[in-house]
Amino acid sequence: RFCLLNYTDFTDAETQDEVLDEAVRALIFKFYSEFPIIRHDFESLRIDLRRHIGNLIDRRKLSLSNENPLLNRIKTRYYRIFETTKIAMRDFERIYPISFDDDEIGFITLYFCRSLEKYNQIKEARVMIVCNTGRGSASLLMARIMNNFPDIHIVAACSYEEITFRHELLNIVDLVVSTIPLGDIDKPFVVVSPFLTEIELLKVTEAIWVSHMKNGNITQNSLDEHLNNSFKEYKDYIRGLTKNQQHARQISSVNNMCIGEDAAWTIAYAMELFYEIYPEKIDRLHYATFSGMMTHIIMSVSRWKSGSFIQASDFDELRKANPVIYEKTLEFLKKCESIYKLYIDPVEAVAIMRYLLY
Repeated sequence: RFCLLNYTDFTDAETQDEVLDEAVRALIFKFYSEFPIIRHDFESLRIDLRRHIGNLIDRRKLSLSNENPLLNRIKTRYYRIFETTKIAMRDFERIYPISFDDDEIGFITLYFCRSLEKYNQIKEARVMIVCNTGRGSASLLMARIMNNFPDIHIVAACSYEEITFRHELLNIVDLVVSTIPLGDIDKPFVVVSPFLTEIELLKVTEAIWVSHMKNGNITQNSLDEHLNNSFKEYKDYIRGLTKNQQHARQISSVNNMCIGEDAAWTIAYAMELFYEIYPEKIDRLHYATFSGMMTHIIMSVSRWKSGSFIQASDFDELRKANPVIYEKTLEFLKKCESIYKLYIDPVEAVAIMRYLLY
């Protein structure tokens, strides 16, 4: 696939970029196998590590030193994280043939340390959900947040009118996640869709992180500026991948047909599950719930294929309180396993149940 000229000089720059991107993903997935809580920060990690390792390689080509003055402190204070990073780098090196010494691994360790610290901040965050009026969109957004941030504290879900007349509600939260712009309120907020896309998940993560980093003393303007800068970097990164990986989009019509067929079967089985839970009548609220559930399922397939599953502290509680719904949902997941030829952890049933119950 490539040949070595010096360190990492591949036959062409495009191939080099592709292999480096693949190696960075392998590094993160290996680290994830030991610290699965970093999944909330995957995209941010990928962008930062891709840029940092690229700079390390450039410095090495110029014979510049990469000495790490913090190495001993990193090894002492973050021993397990450092050792896990060192092991994960082997997966990187299998794909991208360049070795890293402890000084360089120490720098990379700090990125994983930051990601783990982000999780600790998110775990303690108090969030309010605000929607325009309907309970359906609030429930949908709440389920998406709980499925992706299982340890977050959702302290309230209310309409815009409620926070307008009950200002005291804002005193108990760190951040407001809203489906509508909120204008001038006393707390920072981020605006997302009820479906909470992967980009919006990253947006919520960064907003919580910035809020805690500044000990809650953050204005809406400073939050918006941070998010705008973060997403400019993200868009530039994606644009670069698109430019350097044109072949990735050249999927054959046969593969497209298979993917479409798998999705069709998934939707059909999901409709069967929904009908079993609501056999009498499906009203407007149920349609919103079904839309959210299907969005979650379709977006989860790629995560299941990589062996990544949610965490749910309320797994046993929901399973025992709703045994019939749990078993039916589990049957649905077994059908998905058959469609996609993969394993799905039973904890994923809880993520779907939240749409059916709330």
